[in-house]
Amino acid sequence: YITTPIIMKLLEEYGKFAFITVMVQKEVAQRLCSKPSDDNYGAITAQINLYASVKRLFSVPSGCFFPRPKVDSAVIRIEPYKVPRFTKEQTNGASKLIKASFSQRRKTLVNSLSGIFADMTKTELGDIVSETLGMGADVRGEKLEARDFVKLYEALKDRM
Repeated sequence: YITTPIIMKLLEEYGKFAFITVMVQKEVAQRLCSKPSDDNYGAITAQINLYASVKRLFSVPSGCFFPRPKVDSAVIRIEPYKVPRFTKEQTNGASKLIKASFSQRRKTLVNSLSGIFADMTKTELGDIVSETLGMGADVRGEKLEARDFVKLYEALKDRM
């Protein structure tokens, strides 16, 4: 529970690192390194990808420690983009969309976002999603890359 807030704080507040290398639980590494449509892809993956790329370096079996933990670990490398890919405004706006999109994983993107765009019908929102992303209105948040959330933010920012 502490890993994600620390990594996000490092990226958001102190993003002047060439890279960050950390050891985390194997499951956390799988989540952070996953790609859209993977089972492990989630809000944290999309959030981190607004700032950096993540690469799994190697596994560390639980037997390497004393006392032996109940879980295996992995070492990952987080490399902030040398030149930010998105403006601070885009990153903040996309973050809001990411949080809403993953708040209820089984819902479509349109249904998840309809709560923050109450002044729009689901049909209007679906049309904007389809036009902006070239995907059906029934797409789910876990199919989108960080840049897709930024594109969507740009299309919707006047209504936020």
